[in-house]
Amino acid sequence: MGALTTRRSRPAATEPLGPTPLGVKVLAERTRRLAERGRTAEASAAEVAVLLVCEIAGGFYGLPLEAVTRIRPYRRAGARGAVVPLAVDDGRLRPVIDLAAAIGLASATETEGGYLLTLAGRELALRTAALPEAAQVELIDAPDGPRGRVLEGVHKEKTIVRLTADDLAGSAHAKGAIRP
Repeated sequence: MGALTTRRSRPAATEPLGPTPLGVKVLAERTRRLAERGRTAEASAAEVAVLLVCEIAGGFYGLPLEAVTRIRPYRRAGARGAVVPLAVDDGRLRPVIDLAAAIGLASATETEGGYLLTLAGRELALRTAALPEAAQVELIDAPDGPRGRVLEGVHKEKTIVRLTADDLAGSAHAKGAIRP
């Protein structure tokens, strides 16, 4: 006698052919990935740079990473009440300006603590109250000045004001030199 073989029957034309729960999940995941790919392509087409993002008085400001050679805790050098605060950096005295005061958000005060940002190719150093975060930023040229949108990290999706070392070193104390 021969072996019995079974054949699978195909679904009848009257059975519903709609999506299964697994099929819906697969399609949803595929749709999500395709949407992300579109956003990634948009972001890669935009100009992106790594900036040091500082939060100052509720606003966000960014300096090009290559403009800063070192970040270390700030310890004031010199006499209290000195007109120009100084800091010792690698055995050299550097004049220090407070970043918040330089952009017109606070008055220059005698402040201990914070962080010292040594600027590349300059004797000047900046003081920030909080430690800046390095992040990729999409660069935006807005009518009211250079801006950026943070793409990653703690400040993701925040809009920042882009600064340059020239802005800060040149006319940092002139009122309105750097617009918040």
